[in-house]
Amino acid sequence: MHKAVFLFVILLCSSVSAQSNGQFIFSVGEKDSIPWTAVTQTSNEENFQFAIVSDRTGGMRKGIFKLAIDKLNLLQPEFVMCVGDLVDGYTENEELAQQEWDELDAIIAGLNAPFFYLPGNHDFTNPVMKDIWQKRRGRSYYHFLYKNCLFLCLNTEENQFNGISDQQAAYFRKALEQNRDVNWTFVFMHKPYWDYQNQHGYGEIAALLAGRHFTLFSGHLHNYVKKERNGNGHFVLATTGGVSNLRGAEFGEFDHIVWVTASKDHPVITNLALDGIYDENVVIEKDYPLVETLRNGNWFKADPVVAETDNIKELQTNLIFSNPTEQTLEVTGKLESQQNIQFVPRDLKLSIPAKSEHSIPLILKASNDNVRISKLDPVNLSLNGSFTDSRNRELKLPATQALLMDWKHKCSRSQSKIKVDGKLNEWSGSQWITAEHPQDFNESWDWHGTDDGLFRIGTTFDDQYLYFALNASDDRVFIEQVDSSKPRDRFTLFLESEELNIPLTAIEISPLKSGKCEIQFITGQATPGMKTACVTDENSITLECAIPIKMSNPEGKQFRMNAAFEDHDNPNNTKPSVLFWRPKWNTGKDYKDSGLFILQ
Repeated sequence: MHKAVFLFVILLCSSVSAQSNGQFIFSVGEKDSIPWTAVTQTSNEENFQFAIVSDRTGGMRKGIFKLAIDKLNLLQPEFVMCVGDLVDGYTENEELAQQEWDELDAIIAGLNAPFFYLPGNHDFTNPVMKDIWQKRRGRSYYHFLYKNCLFLCLNTEENQFNGISDQQAAYFRKALEQNRDVNWTFVFMHKPYWDYQNQHGYGEIAALLAGRHFTLFSGHLHNYVKKERNGNGHFVLATTGGVSNLRGAEFGEFDHIVWVTASKDHPVITNLALDGIYDENVVIEKDYPLVETLRNGNWFKADPVVAETDNIKELQTNLIFSNPTEQTLEVTGKLESQQNIQFVPRDLKLSIPAKSEHSIPLILKASNDNVRISKLDPVNLSLNGSFTDSRNRELKLPATQALLMDWKHKCSRSQSKIKVDGKLNEWSGSQWITAEHPQDFNESWDWHGTDDGLFRIGTTFDDQYLYFALNASDDRVFIEQVDSSKPRDRFTLFLESEELNIPLTAIEISPLKSGKCEIQFITGQATPGMKTACVTDENSITLECAIPIKMSNPEGKQFRMNAAFEDHDNPNNTKPSVLFWRPKWNTGKDYKDSGLFILQ
């Protein structure tokens, strides 16, 4: 550690004897004209400055954390704290995890100050990651004293990797009891359990902190807000390289270093953005609902549209505006024509009162007869929302919402007998749907477009079976011979039909190199007579599935279907991209009659 000594010695040509004021020594008298403002003693041996960095991972943007380390070396803090999520983690491959830690430690090795590690969910994901932490870092929670300030470093992932254990709470109880007379207490934790309904073990530590002067710093959410609990500052920090929309400090979305000047009375907290400097009130709790509403962009949506056919002539839906805040939401914008579709109305200017919802009809008109839903790129509607905050500032952000569209699909009777063998020779005349624009995702930032992963769906039927074919092309196919515990590419098929006596069913189908399929029913149960087969190669997976229907006249009957492709680009990463053709069922994104098929 290093300590700066501040001493101004100003020597002017004067015969007046020097005057002293604390650390300043002047060579002029107090009544003389002087080229500086009034000064007071500002140096105190108990004062010191340290820095905090926030989430590096969770959609890591390479180079940002290294840039922050370089900036810290210019600022020369006495030490640097963090709030976790330092490596990508989420892997059980020890070699890969060690490489990630080596990369991080090489960056931190360039820091000219001590660095204090703290685990986040990416760093402490599973027993493998826990073991690596313990071997490299030792303790996962700890405390220390510096210049009569107490620092508590919590592990929010300890209790089954999601919470604070009784042993950890007991440890901090003892640390607090033994350090009652410190000037200030600083608390660091990754997940902001202090703001969760279920505090996962933090409640006991919060009770122990009662009556103390303390400041708490957390991360995990990747957007900044300052709140107060019983007069003590509680912060959720933004990012130092983790995924962020970076829409500005006023929305809590910026890469930053937190600069803390500790003193006996209270700390002074400054946010040093990598492109600016902001005080600790950059986003305050009173304005947070306004910021959160604009940032989420969920203040408006369009009702999904399910057309009778693939062709668009004129369709109607509704725009729904929701304002959950205590302030009036102003909405402006133009819905410009796109892909030969015009919107009526085009120009919008609305005021949505506090705590209210409002809807208006929206008409889609096709400029010609050749506009087909199946050929459209995603139709996105963009509008501006704004509030006036408590400091009379205009908070304004655009929001873009996808207009989800579907049509009632035809499932045609098979013209040839389908052999369930994972080969598509008999499917030449069948109707295929390509999921070029999935309407829902898990971990969407790991999917890089159709070259990374693309799948298509075929449907047909006869008097005995409902047939599905799923074919995925992928830049890297990961499957296993027999070990079902390994991450691998796979499909999930969702089905439901009262008319065909198919209850709500979700089937996870994992191809094996042997050509067989491993079946797991997430919901529903196996149907007697169900058949599956698959064929795989280096860049594709093909699956066939037959569901018994046993109906003499199935024409005109309906079923609802959805499909998802789980794409692993790294077999050691436990968080793959999952591409859903239509929104995942039983979620807020799901809509009536999506993926509806009529047998013909």
